[in-house]
Amino acid sequence: MATGLSHDQVAEILRDLTSEKVLIRRQIDTLLACPRCRNVSTVLKLKCTNCGETSLRTGTVIEHIPCGYVDFSEKFYDEDRLRCPKCRKTMKALGVDYRKPGSYYRCQSCGEVTPVPARIAHCERCGKAYDLDELDEIEVYAYQLNPEKRGELDKLFLDLDDIASRLMEKNLFANSSVRVKGKSGEEHLFSLIIRDPDPSENDPTFVDIFTSDKLIDETRVLYFYTKCLDMESANNMFVAVPGLLPLAGALARSYKINIVETSRFEEIADKIFQAIKKFIEKETERSMSHGEEQLQITPK
Repeated sequence: MATGLSHDQVAEILRDLTSEKVLIRRQIDTLLACPRCRNVSTVLKLKCTNCGETSLRTGTVIEHIPCGYVDFSEKFYDEDRLRCPKCRKTMKALGVDYRKPGSYYRCQSCGEVTPVPARIAHCERCGKAYDLDELDEIEVYAYQLNPEKRGELDKLFLDLDDIASRLMEKNLFANSSVRVKGKSGEEHLFSLIIRDPDPSENDPTFVDIFTSDKLIDETRVLYFYTKCLDMESANNMFVAVPGLLPLAGALARSYKINIVETSRFEEIADKIFQAIKKFIEKETERSMSHGEEQLQITPK
């Protein structure tokens, strides 16, 4: 997935999150990379230790002990007997006339025979070739979320769109992260604006969701109250995660702010819905009661 960030920027973010113990890091691999471009996609090649060419063949070899000649075994067969291609002597006894050291490599360019050729890495990106001991070692890490820090991340990345979608499923029209202009001309950002399916029934409800790692104080309540005053709306809701300090709660109630408190993020949508449902029911009862009073005092 593209992030728009460079490799160094991503590495720095991961280091910071690890140092803050938000992520847990563990090493899972060590890769060899091109020292020039840091590419890990390299092709391993065999190289002749004599001339440096990479055209080598492998096969079982025979060494003629008296003259020391070494070559692939097929070079020694002369019809039904073994004969040294160099000195032309017949070889009969294994371990006396000749021996079989095993598999060797032979350079097709200079003819050098060796049991262990050099190995080089050819970078597929920049085209450069390096001996193995010249390659850079890159440690590869896997990262996982620290369970103890999950709550803090939930606070930072609260998904307002998800909450709005869940309220829509409950037949409430909800928009997230909405900017609206108050009577002063100032724009205010609200976490949610919620409307009844029938817009003629109730005015929209302005909702702000405040999260913290501790109980929220009265400064947030005052901030929310001033926004609601500018909107000239009595329909408001202050969602506090994990909750309000006693003084903040008392202040919110004195301002007739509807309060929702919860310590669980997954409960926010349900808590808001229940609070709005009660709010609508009270408004409906108040309207019906007011209508009945008017009917009772209407003169005949």
